[in-house]
Order: sequence, then structure tokens, then C-alpha cells
Amino acid sequence: MRSSLLIAVLLGLVAFSLGDVAVPCPTDKECIKVGFTYAGTGSLAPEGVFHYNGTVLWANRVNSLGGINTTSGTYYIELHAYNDKSNSTYTRIVYTTLVTTDNVDYLLGPYGTSYSEVAASIAQQYRKVLILGNCAADAAYPGTNDLVFGVVSTTTRYAETLFDYLSTLDLGAESTVAIAQNPGLDFTVGTTTGAISYMNNYGFTLAGPVVNFTSTDNETVLEQKLKTIASYKADIFLSIGLLQDGFNILQAARDIKFQPLAFWMTSAPSTEEFVLQIGDEANYLMGPTQWDVSLNYRGDNFGNASQYYTAYKNEFGQEPSFIAASASAAGLALSEALALTPNITDPNSVAATLRTLNITTFYGPIAFDSKGRNNVKPMFLTQVLDEVIHIVYPKAQSTAKPVYPIPYAAQTTGQSDASSNVLCLTFVLLLSALAMIL
Repeated sequence: MRSSLLIAVLLGLVAFSLGDVAVPCPTDKECIKVGFTYAGTGSLAPEGVFHYNGTVLWANRVNSLGGINTTSGTYYIELHAYNDKSNSTYTRIVYTTLVTTDNVDYLLGPYGTSYSEVAASIAQQYRKVLILGNCAADAAYPGTNDLVFGVVSTTTRYAETLFDYLSTLDLGAESTVAIAQNPGLDFTVGTTTGAISYMNNYGFTLAGPVVNFTSTDNETVLEQKLKTIASYKADIFLSIGLLQDGFNILQAARDIKFQPLAFWMTSAPSTEEFVLQIGDEANYLMGPTQWDVSLNYRGDNFGNASQYYTAYKNEFGQEPSFIAASASAAGLALSEALALTPNITDPNSVAATLRTLNITTFYGPIAFDSKGRNNVKPMFLTQVLDEVIHIVYPKAQSTAKPVYPIPYAAQTTGQSDASSNVLCLTFVLLLSALAMIL
């Protein structure tokens, strides 16, 4: 049984509302209307849970702290949300609805690059400030959208810390790299491009052509593709795809006993639910993360990363991923900018404030370059050790020492059935999704 079951269950059993007021305006308060979309159903639904919750948590926090104090008065947040169904065509429809029907004042982004690019086009068309919380592809920030900003580190930097770390080991020119990617998204293409650039800069060699896979590849097809990767005999393996892809790739690798010296994956190893359900099979996996609870950043609204973690878990009953933290950080960038803007009804004035914004939050530093990218926040390298996600690089932020090469002989086997793990993961994420609409 494959992780496609996860998506099937979510699609079949969870009926998200098409649009609603996710956070109502408090009684007798003056409110700013903010709108966004989330992947309530479809292929991005597992990520959509975190994106939705992180945005709602920000709005609730602003309101609980007494709103946003601006030069023209104090304003609370009325948050409007639509399920974009993991569909870019529908994303265009609902962002247009947010502006033309719901009459929102500001926009926050959806999850994912292609959807964010659609939202950016609507923001430019209707002259609405848009802050993206989970859009990492450099291509989404061409520099021509003067009202669009993003808080995440972009994808070309995702593999930076991996190769920074590996370069400290003096592995020699014989070290080789193999890459598999889901090529259907700007996110993955940008990550691959950046990884190859860092790989070349540090003197590593690509062992063979990049292998493409899809989220719909069946078990036989995916195993065959992993066998091609295994035939390269590379030391370091990079799997570049979405959360669902992470489980599929890991299961196929285990089935064919593919054992690279370093196993790096986007999304999955940095997500608590993934590690919780995969158990010891997640040990030694590496990955990039935008954020982690162990980081020592601190801001005014949520305090430090640990306090954010507690606030999120108390409200939603689950541990936050970097996806949730990024969504909350996008909201913080907006509310902090509004507090500093002389005329909050003028989008150009708000955008001008954002271009000079320089703040530290629980998420890390936020400041925007000329293209609207957050160019001051680093990425972090994680590794799962004893079924716990640790920051292992850079050393200044690390909570554990990285392990290389993977000691496969030390890993336990046969303790968890892969099919059972998929069912458990499906159940956990289904409950998370249901909690989002209750």
C-alpha cells in the first residue's frame, strides 16, 4: 500500500468548505480584511494543513494581543480563507474572489510556487500587497511584482548547507552525487539547479543524469527508477520532491536496499508527522528546513521558536512544521509593516515599508531584497537521530553532531511494516485536516 492512499482518503472523506471567514472580526472592533488560500484537498493537502493553521495562528495571536497599532488607529484581523484544491486554475478564481467579492485589504500567499505565481498576478492586477509564506522558487520573484514579497529562503539555497557541511569532511574529488526529482514544480527544478551549482562549487561530481519521478509513479516504476540511481554507485543521494514523494522514495529505497552514504530529502525528514510514523526508518535522513523549534531567534509576537511551538501545539493539537512557521511569519511581516506605515490604505506606501523592513522574529530575520525575497534568513540542515529531528548544520545553531556516513548496520529492521506506517500517517494527517475545519 502506497502513500497515495493518504491523498485518496483525504479526497474521499474530508470536505473542506470552499470559503469562509477563518478568523472573524472581534465584536465592536475595527478590522483589516486579509485573504489567503490553502490546499484543503488535492495533492498538497498534507502541506495545506500546516499552511492553514500557521496563518490562522498568526491572526488569532494579533487579535489576542490587542490588534495592530497604526498611525490611523488600532485594527484587528478578519481572516478570509478559500480552499484552492491544489489547483492553480481554481487558485486564480478564488484569489480574484477574495479581492472582488470579499473585498480584502491585503493578501497572504497559498502553499506552493505555481499557486503563488498565480496569486502574484492577481495581486499586481488589483494592486494588493501580497506576502508569500510558502513560495521558495526564485522564479516567483522576477523583480517586476512591486507588491509581492516572500519570507522564505529560496530553493536555489536549499542544498547549500548540505554541501557546506560535506565540504568540511574533506571527502576528496572522488565523492559523487545522484539526484532524483519530481520535475513538475518550479520548487523542485530550482532546488535541483541550486544543488548542482553547490555540488560543482565544492568539487563533487554528478554520478549520472538526474532521474525524474512523479507522485503518481506506481511501486514498480518507482523502484526501477531507484535502481537506476543505485547503479550510479553515488555516495550522496538527493531526493527532491514533496512530502508525499518523500515517503514513496524512502519506501522504494528500502525495498531495493539502496544505501547511499548520505540520504538527503526535501520536505519529509523535517516534518514531525513523517518521522513520527516512519519511526526508526527515518533515522539518519537529512533534509533542509526553513525553521526548527530549536532555533534561538526571538520576536515580539510569539517570543522564541520554542514558545511558538507551544502556542501552535496548544491550538491545533499537533506539532508545527516549518510550513506552519513560514505561514505565520508571512503574517508577521504584514502586521509589522502595517504598524510602521503612515498610510495603510495605500498599497504603495505599505510596499515601501516592506522594502525597508528589518525585523527578527521567532522564525528568524526578515528583510527583503529588490526582488521581494527574504535575503537575510539562512537555511538549516536537519538530520533524524534516534527518531528526533535535529539541526546539525550550521554548527552555531546545531542541536546534535551530524552522522556521515550512514551506519546502516546500526539501523534496526523489521520493527515496522511499511504498509502499516502509511495507514498511520494517513490517519494522523486526516485528523489534522479534520481539526482544521472543526
